[in-house]
Amino acid sequence: MNEKDDDDRPLMTPRSPSIERARREFEHPSPTGDPEVIALLDHLSEAEQNASRACAQAAQLLKDEDLAKAASDQSALHEQHRQALGKLVEHLGGSPLRPDECRQILTHDPASITRATSDDAVMQTLGAMRTELRALYASAMTHPRLDAHQRSILDLIGTI
Repeated sequence: MNEKDDDDRPLMTPRSPSIERARREFEHPSPTGDPEVIALLDHLSEAEQNASRACAQAAQLLKDEDLAKAASDQSALHEQHRQALGKLVEHLGGSPLRPDECRQILTHDPASITRATSDDAVMQTLGAMRTELRALYASAMTHPRLDAHQRSILDLIGTI
């Protein structure tokens, strides 16, 4: 093998994200939990990813520094919610969705935030997004296959 061949290989280590993901999927090749519950949790995870992106976009656009800080904090909180949902999915033997795999679930996305013309309009759009997210959690809570532990976690996440 010549020196050039060594340069063409991607840098991979045992801690590379793709290797870690493959290792988890190999350990759990098929979900051990209820596929409907995993799908529900993934759906909520996508919505949390949407909310995180929308709040991050709002934080960049808001002129009022206090409002921008609050939107940035909300973005981080939605990301924490997404991670908590991912842990539930992993507990059920599934692989949580990566951010690049998330579809746009919520009506109010970063583009709708960008179209807002004032701080008030941005905040109203974020309020409508939060209402929509709460409604998704309320609907999820009625799923008959959720167990008490899953329901309590969703209740906690959905009320923050």
